[in-house]
Amino acid sequence: MILILIYSFYNLFRIKLDFNKEESYVKHKFIQKNDLIVKTENTNTNFKHIELDINQRLKKLFEEDRIYLNKNITALELANYLNIRSRDLPLLIQDTYGCSYKDLISKFRIEHAKSEIENFYLDKHTLESLAFDTGFNSRITFFNTFKKETGLSPSEFWKSVK
Repeated sequence: MILILIYSFYNLFRIKLDFNKEESYVKHKFIQKNDLIVKTENTNTNFKHIELDINQRLKKLFEEDRIYLNKNITALELANYLNIRSRDLPLLIQDTYGCSYKDLISKFRIEHAKSEIENFYLDKHTLESLAFDTGFNSRITFFNTFKKETGLSPSEFWKSVK
């Protein structure tokens, strides 16, 4: 008899937990879009869908907002800006730019550095300050990435621009 009573309470408690899970699921319902999961909010059973295309928002963050200049930007933070799961970010970046997260950040940082060099940044600043201003945490990483992306060292690129 005691076992039956304990089992009944266990099932009631489990059902209550399942109900709470269902309740929280309704607050943040998920819909699938372009193989990515996008959060939407429930407003009186009518769902407000995020109208901006995720690819457009990603391009805006990189091309207009220049998020890559933030030295501490992580894939998780970028996914949060886009309101997507972090595990969906690599697919989005691959689909939009055809490369990995790390390569995308490096590509934009190097393009920015090249633009700064072409605009005579190095006439008043050092290569090291250029490295830090373009989002790199170290001069060596900047030099190696620049050489990998362009085939030239930053100094060689600067001389070719002059």
